[in-house]
Amino acid sequence: MTRVLLFLFCCCAVLVSPVLAVDRDSDGLDDSIGDIGLPPILDEGEIAIVDTGSSTIAYYADRLTNLGYTVVTIPLNSDLTVLSQYPLVILPVSHAQASTYYTFDGLAGDYQSYVSAGGGLWVGQPNPYGMPGNTATLTWVPYLLTINNGYDNSDCPTVIVDPDHCITTGLPNTNFSFTADTVVAMGSEWQLLCEGSVTGNPSVLWAPFGGGRILVEFCHPSPSSICPIDDAALDRYASCAMSGPTVLERSVWGDVKTLFR
Repeated sequence: MTRVLLFLFCCCAVLVSPVLAVDRDSDGLDDSIGDIGLPPILDEGEIAIVDTGSSTIAYYADRLTNLGYTVVTIPLNSDLTVLSQYPLVILPVSHAQASTYYTFDGLAGDYQSYVSAGGGLWVGQPNPYGMPGNTATLTWVPYLLTINNGYDNSDCPTVIVDPDHCITTGLPNTNFSFTADTVVAMGSEWQLLCEGSVTGNPSVLWAPFGGGRILVEFCHPSPSSICPIDDAALDRYASCAMSGPTVLERSVWGDVKTLFR
């Protein structure tokens, strides 16, 4: 009888003992519960810049880092499970290869789901230089936006259309760059924040979508570009696109990330 009781006790002890997390293949997942196919969780930064191969990446990264932001670079093919780790994702598309546009076309659903869940998407000068006819429709944003890479130097300086927006409030028009792309067609959902002083072509667009925000700006981030954007306006782009009208508490963003883990 004693041996039977001892056997039963040992079995119960095994059943109720905690299973230690094991990650033998270094994929960021607990092997004890099985591999569910998610990529490893990346080190979290405030801002993720997608590696599009554009020469503008370094300008965004260096200038934002100097402004005090934490910036990381993520792969071109990053999907929702990666995007959802960051409150702000920048797509520096300027002069990107056509293949880069087509990659984003394939990830359009991921980007729109990311924004809808509360993320901030910043499209930086989507100059479609390598696309047929130098024209492209941005499918990864939820509203119609077709652009051409032509521009007019006389649009410098830009004109602030909405002086009460988070991005523009309290800043003079000279802080903002002029537009370096031409908007061929756009949906009524876009809010026009700044436009060219001669052509009236949009230079800064904004749109809410679900719980998130989308910023599209058509300037080159180099300080030596024509009518360059200054740090005060660049800081507004980042802070407003990241949090919207009010600051997004990190605890709230943690809840959003949990949806995709």
